[in-house]
Order: sequence, then structure tokens, then C-alpha cells
Amino acid sequence: MTESPAITREQWLNQAAAILFDVVLTPEVIAPHDTPPVRVSVAPMRSKQLGVCHSRKSSDDAHNEVFITAHIDNSLEILAVLTHELIHASDDCQSGHRNFFARVARKSGLEGKFTATHAGGELTEVLQSIVNILGDIPHAKLNLKPKEKGRNNNKIVCDSCGFQANLSRKWADRIALDAECPVCARSTINLIRS
Repeated sequence: MTESPAITREQWLNQAAAILFDVVLTPEVIAPHDTPPVRVSVAPMRSKQLGVCHSRKSSDDAHNEVFITAHIDNSLEILAVLTHELIHASDDCQSGHRNFFARVARKSGLEGKFTATHAGGELTEVLQSIVNILGDIPHAKLNLKPKEKGRNNNKIVCDSCGFQANLSRKWADRIALDAECPVCARSTINLIRS
């Protein structure tokens, strides 16, 4: 990764967006829509999403806000994701992954399922030329451990009817030790803590 201290990753992304609108997503390709006002940044994402585009109505200054996941650092892959998200911005997120989006995605050189596109051969060459102009994105991949799922190892058990239920620690702390069973209504609940 070639880093340039004179440019931030957001500047790189916004310059790349401008080039993509000049070269790939030209007015003819995104017609009948005009080039939208877009702001691009990097953000960690909890899901496997690589990018997201928010509608202009969500922004106080009527820009499409585009975020690219911080979990990838390959400049070509980032530009392919950016192309995908800029298509959403072009129609202000109105078509989802159908109609306008599908038509423009194919015209621009994106391939694969419309919900998970990648750059085809010709588009990859164009994206490489953008990397040649801007250099690699000044960004390093963010490696976050997935949040471990909590276990509900606290359990209530009724000695009379056999009813059992798992509880979070919060509810286990709040339940009375002489609570009635919700099934048989006898006060024979045992709390088993993890």
C-alpha cells in the first residue's frame, strides 16, 4: 500500500467518486438522472456489507452519504464497491437493485448478483487507471473480532412440573428465589446461575 500523507482516505474516495462520474457513470449512463451530490467516507460495518448509500433526504444538506467498509483495503475492490454505491446515489436509492440500478450496473461493467457485484474485466482496467492516478487508498484494513454472543446460562427450573427457561443475567438478578412457576403456579422455582 502506497501511503501519501498529503491525502486522507476520504479525500481519496471523493476524488475517485468524481473520476468515476466523469469516466464510468457519465450523464449518458445514469440518464435520466443527473450527477448527484455525494459525500464518501469509510466506516466499520457490523454485517458483511461492503458499502452503503443513504438517501439525500437523510442528510441535512441533501447529499447522498456513501460509506465503504473499513474491513477491506484493496484499492480495486474499494473502487468496485464505490461504483456500486454511486449507482444507488444516482437515483437517490429509489430502484434498490432492480430496474435503473440493474441497467446502469451492467452498462458500467459490474458483474455478478446485483446485491453483491464485482468489477468485470473492462471496468477493472478503468479502476486500475484510477489507482494509477491517485495511488493506493491511504487506508489499512480494520480487523475487529466479532462480538461474542452472550449465553443465557442462567436457568429457572420448576421441581413440580419440569418447566425450564433460560434467562439473561439481568433477569436472573431480578427474579425472587421463591417465585411461582408460570406454568403450574407453585412456588417451587429453582434458579440455577451460570
